[in-house]
Amino acid sequence: MACLITCFPSFVPSRSLVYVNMVQETTSHHHPPRKGDHPIMPHGSGHIKGKTLIVQTIQAGSLDTQHIKVRGHRVVLRYPIRKRIHTLRRELHELHKELHHIDHTLKRELHRQEEQMRDLQKELRLMKNELASGLPANPVLQAYFTAYQHQVVTVTTGGGSITGTVTLVGTNAVEITESTGDIVVIPYGKIVSIS
Repeated sequence: MACLITCFPSFVPSRSLVYVNMVQETTSHHHPPRKGDHPIMPHGSGHIKGKTLIVQTIQAGSLDTQHIKVRGHRVVLRYPIRKRIHTLRRELHELHKELHHIDHTLKRELHRQEEQMRDLQKELRLMKNELASGLPANPVLQAYFTAYQHQVVTVTTGGGSITGTVTLVGTNAVEITESTGDIVVIPYGKIVSIS
């Protein structure tokens, strides 16, 4: 019995097959090997029969695919890979623009919400003042007296008329100093007319 190992590289990536030819001499006479004899075909008459067995697989040194070829540590990028990279870069640029737009929109919305919050806080302070004094606020009269601050006005109420200088303007009342030096606080709800 003898064996002959033959390697046939396979076209399947990363593998090649090893074949072992099992041969057996069928002659009935055997002579010691002579000089020049083949190692598996001894000198003498007879014939040989054999069969092939697959015994193992080994790693191949090269991997070849449609898009990339690897030999050792070297990687060669082919056209489909370069095209895909270009597409990914373009998509990344579009995503960056979209994120920038979203960030700008969120900042603008945040600024608007902050302004609304300040307005609500102002209204809340006015309501607190009304509750504390028991008198309702009047933004129209407040704006009017603010424009005439340090000027002389005549305010008519249900109890009569008061003439004096506007010295202090509040959310629900105005302070007037008469020519005599008397200070009068008039709630907006009591005012009938102004001249």
